[in-house]
Amino acid sequence: MEDVWKQQALCGDLVHAMLSDFYRSKTNNGKRFCNLSDAQLKEAFNKKLKEEYYSKYVDYINDSITDSVIKEAKKLDKEIRTKYGDDCMILSEKRLVGTGVINGNSTPIVGKMDLFVISRNGKMTILDFKCSPKEYTEHNENEDPSKYDPAKVLTFKYQLAAYRRLLASIGISDPDSNIDLGVIPLQFQNYRLDYNNKKVQFDGVSSMESSIQMLSNTSAVTGGNLYSTIEGNLEQIFPTENNLDNLTTANLLSLISLCIALAPFSQAIRPIATTKRSVMIPSK
Repeated sequence: MEDVWKQQALCGDLVHAMLSDFYRSKTNNGKRFCNLSDAQLKEAFNKKLKEEYYSKYVDYINDSITDSVIKEAKKLDKEIRTKYGDDCMILSEKRLVGTGVINGNSTPIVGKMDLFVISRNGKMTILDFKCSPKEYTEHNENEDPSKYDPAKVLTFKYQLAAYRRLLASIGISDPDSNIDLGVIPLQFQNYRLDYNNKKVQFDGVSSMESSIQMLSNTSAVTGGNLYSTIEGNLEQIFPTENNLDNLTTANLLSLISLCIALAPFSQAIRPIATTKRSVMIPSK
C-alpha cells in the first residue's frame, strides 16, 4: 500500500510540474509556454519531458495525460485572466521564508506558492494545485470516501494561510486579510492499479466546472504601485534555491499541524531577519 501512495504522489507531482512549467518555462526562442498554441505546447512539453528532471515520471506519462494537462492549463489560464485581467502577473513556484514557533522553539521555515496572482489594481490570490483520484468538495458532511476528507481541506486552509502570513511578514498585505486563498483541484481520470505490474495508472486529469475553488473571501488590496514594486524586485522578495540554506518545507508542515491542533496563526509565524530581503512592499 505504501508503494501505491508513493506512486500516486508521483502522479500528482507530474501534473503539478507540467502546470508549473506552463507558466514559468520558455521555448528556445524565448516564448512562454502559456502563450503557445496547443500543438506548440504539446511539442514543447514532449521536449521538456525528455529532460533529466522528468525522468522519474517516465512510467506514468503518455499522450492522453499530456493532452489533458494542456486542456486544463488553458482553461485555468483563461479563468485567471478573465477574473484578474489579461495584464495580471502570474508568478509560479515562488518560495517564501520565515520563522515559526514549534514546540517553543524558533524554527526556520520555507513554503512554495504554486501560483501567486496579482492584478494591476493590487488584488492578490494564492492558488495551490491539488491532485487526487477523489472528487473535490470543501464540505463533506456525510464523509463520502469518494470525496475529499474535511480534515484534508482544513490542512489546505492552514497551509495557504501560512503562505499569506509569510507574505505579510515581508510587508505584502495584512496578516489575515487582503489576499484570497484558493485551490485548483484536479481529479485523476480512470485511476487504477495494475495489479500484475503493481503500478498506478491514470489517463489524464479533469477540473471542476470552475478550475479555481476559493477557500476564503477576503477584501482586495487597492493601489497599482504594488504590482510594479513586486515586478521590479522578484529576486529580493522571493528567494532562489541557493539562498534557502537549511530552511525546509518539512518545518512548515510541522508548523501547520501544530497550529491546527493548538494555536491561531496570528501567534505562530513571524518574519525572519535577513539582509537579503530588505525590500518592504506597501500594502496600499
